[in-house]
Amino acid sequence: MKKICLLLLLCVLLLAAGAACAQTAEDITALCALRAPGASQLGCLSDHNYKTRWASSSGARARLEITAPEHDKAVAQISHLPHIIAAGLVNQTEETFKGASVGMRLAAGGFKSITRIASSDLTMWNQILLTNSADIFQQLAKYQQVLDQLAQKIKDRDEAALYQYFAAAKSGRDQLRPERSWSAIFRKLGKTNR
Repeated sequence: MKKICLLLLLCVLLLAAGAACAQTAEDITALCALRAPGASQLGCLSDHNYKTRWASSSGARARLEITAPEHDKAVAQISHLPHIIAAGLVNQTEETFKGASVGMRLAAGGFKSITRIASSDLTMWNQILLTNSADIFQQLAKYQQVLDQLAQKIKDRDEAALYQYFAAAKSGRDQLRPERSWSAIFRKLGKTNR
């Protein structure tokens, strides 16, 4: 029950931040079990109006229903892989600058932004990597292929291919909704709960 309550709270926070909230059928079934007699806020899986009522009660702008395997593959790519990359970049940079007088002191905005998530809870990430290891391994292997291809483009001095690589990345990144600050998120939540 505690896990389900935390899941619901996390979804509300993510939605307030402008993110989508993905729910599996298992999550919906578990949320239905929380329904007290006579309660109508969450509804239940058998209720045809469940999706609409959950979305409106949570302030959802984007709520996605996906299967558990779809969820695991998606978060392996958009959450777990970026964490591995951030941690790897910090570790590789520390190793590169070991014994250097300047080293990490030169790190500025770009490095700090891309590695921010490397400061996350160590125990949690250890468990995530072990729990979703098959999907993470698959996405990590694909990312290694991308890095190998990029390295070859750099080695070949293929200016057009490098430009296209970064143009595609810019186009994809520019389609993401802007992030909101946590203070803005909590202000919004405070206004909707009055």
